Amino acid sequence: TALSWIYWAAVRIFGRRRYNRGREINKMKLFFLSVLTMLLFSLCGQALASGNIIERGATNTETVAQTRDDIWLTPASIPYFPADEIQGLYRNERNDTYSSVGDLLVSLYSNIKRCILADNGTVVYYLDPTSSYNREGVLPSVSGTDDAGTAYKVSDANVFTGPASDYVGHYVHNKTDDTYSMITAKDSDSVLSIQDDIFDIDDTFEICTAVLNGDDGQVMVEIPAFYHKYSYENGWHEWLISKERHAGFELHHAFQKNGANVTARYIGAYEGVLYDTSKGKYVNGLCLPSHIYYTMSFNGTTNTITSNHLDYPFSNLEAGVDTIVISGTQLNEKPLGCGVTSVTDTSITVDCDLEDELDVPCLIMTQIDWENDVLSSVAGKAPITCGTRAQFRTIAANRDLDWRQQDYDLISAIQLLYLVEYENWYSQSEIGAGLTDWTGTDWSHWNNFGAIEKTGLSNIIGNATGNVSNGSGVEESYMSYRGIENFYGHLWKWVDGINIYEHVPYVCNNDVDFADDTMINYTSLGVTLSDSNGWQKTLAQISRGFLPVSVGGSSSTYITDYYWQDTGWRVVGLGGCANDDTNAGIAYWNLLGASSGAYSYATGRLCY
Repeated sequence: TALSWIYWAAVRIFGRRRYNRGREINKMKLFFLSVLTMLLFSLCGQALASGNIIERGATNTETVAQTRDDIWLTPASIPYFPADEIQGLYRNERNDTYSSVGDLLVSLYSNIKRCILADNGTVVYYLDPTSSYNREGVLPSVSGTDDAGTAYKVSDANVFTGPASDYVGHYVHNKTDDTYSMITAKDSDSVLSIQDDIFDIDDTFEICTAVLNGDDGQVMVEIPAFYHKYSYENGWHEWLISKERHAGFELHHAFQKNGANVTARYIGAYEGVLYDTSKGKYVNGLCLPSHIYYTMSFNGTTNTITSNHLDYPFSNLEAGVDTIVISGTQLNEKPLGCGVTSVTDTSITVDCDLEDELDVPCLIMTQIDWENDVLSSVAGKAPITCGTRAQFRTIAANRDLDWRQQDYDLISAIQLLYLVEYENWYSQSEIGAGLTDWTGTDWSHWNNFGAIEKTGLSNIIGNATGNVSNGSGVEESYMSYRGIENFYGHLWKWVDGINIYEHVPYVCNNDVDFADDTMINYTSLGVTLSDSNGWQKTLAQISRGFLPVSVGGSSSTYITDYYWQDTGWRVVGLGGCANDDTNAGIAYWNLLGASSGAYSYATGRLCY
């Protein structure tokens, strides 16, 4: 049919035309017509012989009607990538399906590992990939058998003859029970003090080789720089990562820090711990907010404070280490702090003179100098809480040049690494619930929504990803993604370098410019986020991070993590806390808080 139309069009143009009646036909035009006719019949014959059909182009209406729906289709083309060059993921946001490309980037993922980082940013040493209790390549050389079974001690005659630095800050491994405890002091050549009561007589032990108490440096996770590429087409998000630059790829923003490209970033292996500068020691976090139902009683004879209702308010404190302040009472205001001299789960004795006072709602918290103390990442301490994001920003920067609390771009890089590795947003299914499944009732009665665990529970699995979920009211639950303990769960973690105003996100990766409630020196991401709370469904079509533009998913579909928001200026928290249950996960955002907010269930995390 198409050939016929072409033929008759040619006849109309070049057909017979008499100049005058009886004159000859224009010979040149007839010759051209003959050649064109033979060519058309030749093409037609070839098409028929080969079985092909030469079709006309689609009209505009037909083009629109034939646009891919993609609801049941994979992306139009999925490229092949040689092993260990490029890895990525496609996600159809319409029907929540995934399609992966490439193989695991061993050269990238295997080099995400824990290390000890000096304050000047240099790696002191790496930790054993399978157990953070030891240095990489350095196995225990001191071992023995406990000969006394004394509580909070490990004993063996004349075994500990080295200086105190050979033991303090190391962990001792009870090989009989496969338990660990940090060494806190050298008592003699035969006796070491330890943080936990783990030894019975005749238990065998070894002294581990890594120092995780901060004496050698901060316990961090090294993340090598990588490149990434993002695109969006017809409902499909494309995320690709590579160790090398390829066409269309750019260095991830996490590694464009303070105006310079860096070869690696470092994030705290643990939630934030406080170094008390005035005392010269790492201390435990405690924040017991004043509550009419959770009162305290003060004994002026014994200088003891006892909780009337809470079950474990003081369990994380250490005698001779921690100092507390008290406010909200009539007779026992202690703004300058009291040293803790003895501890039980429900009571503490202090070195201050107290007055008798019964059933008092009051605030009791760790003594903190937000201008001079230092945010840290060390094992064996309860995280510090009850500070604003700005206060955590200050104590992070107090460590040294280029230190900060965790920032938006670094968090985005980690989320991207997780997503490409696991090919699913459902992190609680892929990794586990961790410490997210406590009930609000259990947690409130435990310590009024304060830190439950001390840092370091994940040391036993080293750089691996893992999870322990013991259930509500039971201790020693955690999750860890490639060495980052409690990336989600236990306590909310502040995220710096991002401000929200009227649902529009503004970001920055220069810590000198980090500030709250401002757009100055921040870059708009050019999107407006969802103005409703709920499980996230669709994400902003941006290359710089993962933020929701709509809700409507569930705890097991679409993004699977919850999202909180509000109008006006907002600061950002990540990951959720102990009673967030199915809301929590690797992409659980809290964009609800004001910059003035400070909470017993929120902490920071150190990074470099």
